[in-house]
Amino acid sequence: MSKLIAQPVTFTGSLPQTNITVSCDAVPPPDTLTAVGCTSSAPFVFLNEIHYDNQGGDTGEFIEVVGSAGFDLSACSIELYNGSNGSMYNSINLSGMIDDETMGFGAVSFPISGIQNGAPDSFALICNGAVVEFLSYEGAFTATGGTANGMMSTDIGVSEPGNTPIGQSLKRVNLFFDNPGCAIADFQWAGPDVASPGAINPGQSFDPNDCQGTSNAATVVLNEVTTPGACAGEYTIVRTWTATDACGSTAQYTQTVNVEDNTPPTFINPPADMVVDCGTPIPAAPLVLASDNCNIGSTTPSAWINELHYDNTGGDV
Repeated sequence: MSKLIAQPVTFTGSLPQTNITVSCDAVPPPDTLTAVGCTSSAPFVFLNEIHYDNQGGDTGEFIEVVGSAGFDLSACSIELYNGSNGSMYNSINLSGMIDDETMGFGAVSFPISGIQNGAPDSFALICNGAVVEFLSYEGAFTATGGTANGMMSTDIGVSEPGNTPIGQSLKRVNLFFDNPGCAIADFQWAGPDVASPGAINPGQSFDPNDCQGTSNAATVVLNEVTTPGACAGEYTIVRTWTATDACGSTAQYTQTVNVEDNTPPTFINPPADMVVDCGTPIPAAPLVLASDNCNIGSTTPSAWINELHYDNTGGDV
């Protein structure tokens, strides 16, 4: 299951001008805006701590994994490899779920007796039949069996010598002391020092905002408010786009459209000037139509009932 990581909601692509003034016959339609918000980060798990050797008889051997809280480990296993011939000598099926110790991350350790002491030997984390990591200590080699068959191990660069005090281990810590991380590359192996099985390591911190995720589209809703101006052809439109993401965060973008009517009406086929003889009756004034660029009123002739007579004394006449 993907983990939602809160991010600021941001509008994407080209945005309309915030304030424009247009003629009443040139009001642009509202733009369709898009936005993105919180990201989805796929759950992850990786190897985080190991204890395999100490002074005297080996005791308390374990391997720890760390990852996203809620990660189901039932599809994962740890495979152990012998560096002398590259073969797998043990496989441990994992179980349970990673707990939430801090910021949505946690660690789980698994006691494993008989982890070989090198040099070199290796351990691999397998999930859903694929190798997540193939690590080794005290050298590197190629696996000749198991899920990691044919793969070259990555030496963690630190080791536990035979005189390591009981209760110590090798573990991952922040690559840079005060910089938390979220991916394997954000951490480095260190030790041996005091073991912390089943807990996020001292010197290791996670920040979900550092996790690489896929941005999720936010839902954008447009609201328009029109305010009348001094005349019918002048008004103001305020357009507000509100973007809301899956985490409930919002962002707004506003555009103000000032609509003006600066063009006078235009007569349609007005009558021409004429000269008549003084004895000729003056023709009645024709019906003259006009058009307006703001489409106020109609340029189509219309008629309506304007007077009525229906009764009088005697017979209606």
